[in-house]
Amino acid sequence: MEEIQSAITKVAKGSTYLILDYAVITILGYLFWVITAKMISPEEVGLASTAVALINIFIVFATLSIPIATAKYIAEHNAKGEIATAHLIHKQSLKLVLITSLITAIILIAISKPLATGIYNNVALIPLLTIIAITIPFQATLNTLNGSYQGCQKMQYCILCDSTTRIVKFIAVIILLLLGLGALGVTLSFTIGFATATMLGLFILTPKALPKKSEVPDDPPPVGLINHKILTFSLPLAGKFILMTLETQLALILIGIYLGMAQVAYYNIALLTILVITGTLAQISTALLPTISEEWVQGHKETIAELYNLTIRLSLVILGLIITAVIALPEFILKLISPAYIEAASTLQILGVYAFLMGIMLPSITLLTGTEKPKLVLATSTIVASISIPAILFLIPYLSITGAAIALALATLIGTIAAVIFVKTRLQMQPSINSVVKPTLCITITLTALTLTHHVIRNPIMTIAILAIVYLATVKISNAITKNEIKLLLNLAKCMV
Repeated sequence: MEEIQSAITKVAKGSTYLILDYAVITILGYLFWVITAKMISPEEVGLASTAVALINIFIVFATLSIPIATAKYIAEHNAKGEIATAHLIHKQSLKLVLITSLITAIILIAISKPLATGIYNNVALIPLLTIIAITIPFQATLNTLNGSYQGCQKMQYCILCDSTTRIVKFIAVIILLLLGLGALGVTLSFTIGFATATMLGLFILTPKALPKKSEVPDDPPPVGLINHKILTFSLPLAGKFILMTLETQLALILIGIYLGMAQVAYYNIALLTILVITGTLAQISTALLPTISEEWVQGHKETIAELYNLTIRLSLVILGLIITAVIALPEFILKLISPAYIEAASTLQILGVYAFLMGIMLPSITLLTGTEKPKLVLATSTIVASISIPAILFLIPYLSITGAAIALALATLIGTIAAVIFVKTRLQMQPSINSVVKPTLCITITLTALTLTHHVIRNPIMTIAILAIVYLATVKISNAITKNEIKLLLNLAKCMV
């Protein structure tokens, strides 16, 4: 029991830091796009969103999931006391990512003109893609540094780097938009933000994050073996992330081709809204990875099973209130950004279902990753992509941006089932009934209450108040979160403050 409690505390602490990290990112990111949407036209927002969607695809090729391997292996070797080997993994990871990111940036610059003129028939994209390509080496390096911080259980350094990126980017975009640079200013702000944070991480934070080498250092393996170890683990995961990124970003690209840049802006805002939820779930799962790796090395299977179910349940319960609000009040949420974006209301509702499913799939994928089952992770992503990509291609021309959301939710449902089956058959673990049923019950009861009172209460603020009261009461009655878990989270939050 002490081992389980210690592991839970470690994950909770890491999750709290990473959720705080993502909260900073999300708030500033939301402000970034809200300001952008208010200062330039939807067409300009669509141009910038298209450039960002393309870099989100290219950055996966630039990193090849090396940051995940970095976090995993640094955590494992630190747990074994092999500090010199951990340092070597950090060093080689940065070298590998630098090479791959430079190659990726050069390729994007080379194809920017034919991509802009041949596919989009929009020459305004050429300078945007050129500038965004310069961002790739900085972003890839920063992702790798965050992997090292996670492996060293220094999640607070992720907050510093990511918040620096967003703050600098936010300030830069306001200045650049006031100068009249439009979409060009949006993409340029990305480059400035990532470059600044990368310098902070490389020269100030990294020396503090990595543990000091012992007086009697371990004997690390040759560099070639380290590179082979990193790439053998990361490349199958890279396939997974390429497919997962295509699921979300391909829709933006195709919407721009079929429907125009204004529709890109509408879908992008809905997607960004839902990424508040899925991104937070991802941070909880990311914090889970180093601890699972440590416990797997030490053979603590019972602890891993406990962490797996706890992560699913707490993720769904904590974020269930937001998911419920997204499904119940999409127009109100989008109107806060700009009235023009209400057109994406039904899209946002469907993406709310997608977010709930991700609350089960992400911890399952993290469990498979931490227990050295990268091929199963790739298999899960392949299943999802094989459904979502054809569905997106088919549905967008007929159902517009709502079709893209339906394709994403349907594919995620199948992917979640596949991931759970892999966990059950290969690791003899599975989500407990309470982990899934209790959060689902809380969300369902709350939505039912809102439906029954919809015709009586028209005020959105009153609706939100009822939503919160009913949801929290349901969580309390169903005991979806125990008192000890609440105390643990509050204590961690207090320590951080």
